[in-house]
Amino acid sequence: MADEAEVAIRTEQIATALSKARTTLESVALATSQTGLDRVLERRLDDVESLRTGAGWVRENEAEARAVNNNPESEDVQRFRAEESVRGAFRGVQHTAGVLVERINGTREELGELSDQLAYASHELDRGIDQLDKLEQLPGRRTADTELMRSRLQNLQGAVGVASESLGRATARLESARDAAWKLETSALEVDGSGQHSLLVDRTSSQLETDLSVAREGLTGLSGQLTIAEPGANEATSQSIKMAIESERLAREVQAGLNPQPTDPRQASSMGEQDRRHGTSGPSRGKDLNL
Repeated sequence: MADEAEVAIRTEQIATALSKARTTLESVALATSQTGLDRVLERRLDDVESLRTGAGWVRENEAEARAVNNNPESEDVQRFRAEESVRGAFRGVQHTAGVLVERINGTREELGELSDQLAYASHELDRGIDQLDKLEQLPGRRTADTELMRSRLQNLQGAVGVASESLGRATARLESARDAAWKLETSALEVDGSGQHSLLVDRTSSQLETDLSVAREGLTGLSGQLTIAEPGANEATSQSIKMAIESERLAREVQAGLNPQPTDPRQASSMGEQDRRHGTSGPSRGKDLNL
């Protein structure tokens, strides 16, 4: 018979690993739900609308500067002021872009923390599978229950892998949006009548809107994937806990059989009297020790 104490240890570790993984996945699902990062990205999209509004101001100032520059009666001071108005409106947009860079970086850091959590959940599931491998190596311990447990662990591991990939794609989109906002913040353009200032703001706004929307959609899908996996995680955890409880019970019973309860003292005294009366008919204790 396999060592029941080892079985109890293995099943307890499987249950612990699954409980930790399930709790972590629930946390990630909540963080990426409509009450978490979804709302954060919605606010970042609102920031993009501020950029679009700024682009309108820049465009109006560009039009006025062109009119002044194309007017032969315009004086140099008028041309300078018109061009400075373009630069001032553009600097306002660049300030908004800089704030957006900081906010996107903050969201990116949150995704990094979620990525670490998913990696932790994956590690715990790997640990659970490893303990299950060792459990099934014990004589007679590969059963229908352990095969079901393996299937559930592997399904959860697959769900974590898909979630990690989705999170990675969302993170890449956020990084693309951050880089685009940073380029707008740090751009230095000449006022040449081409409208390149407003054109850059428009292009950047469109890219930001696309990147942030795709990232938001990806996180919503990630939350959905983990929500779908939640019943399986609950079932696996419940099964592992039942296995651990049963294994612990069997281990205690075996231990109790190896260490029987002491005999009643009165009965032991009576048995001792009988041993002394019949002591000459059996081998002495000294001889037993020397065998």
